[in-house]
Amino acid sequence: MNFCPICGKGIANAKEQFDHFHEHTPEEIQQYEAKVKEREKEFRDAQINRENIFFKRGPNFSKIYATEWAISLTDLDVRIDILNERRNHPPNPLFPNKNPPVEFIIENQIISPIISAKTLHIRLGELIQMYENKNGEIPIRP
Repeated sequence: MNFCPICGKGIANAKEQFDHFHEHTPEEIQQYEAKVKEREKEFRDAQINRENIFFKRGPNFSKIYATEWAISLTDLDVRIDILNERRNHPPNPLFPNKNPPVEFIIENQIISPIISAKTLHIRLGELIQMYENKNGEIPIRP
């Protein structure tokens, strides 16, 4: 179950989300979008002025090491599978010219609303740009 970010109404699927979206006035949607942009600006400003923001690890905090990602899009959200372990399997004798199968083990999954995923995309881009400006371009695996 997802919820409308404007009014909090429960939404079961993409069709309901689309139908419900039309129940809001253009003014409500603009107000919501303005609030989101203001929160993003406040968060960015707080990251620049670190003395204004604090993070505390909750009781269920854990760290996960990831070497690869599998990213997919559903009707309502973005799913990021966190991959770490990789298993190379021997070639299939019935198909000797095909590449041997590679299996990745999904350790965890992050499920995020699309707007939060876009914010993550922007923030990661900013961090990577800062890193590359200081240390040079990061090579990407083929």
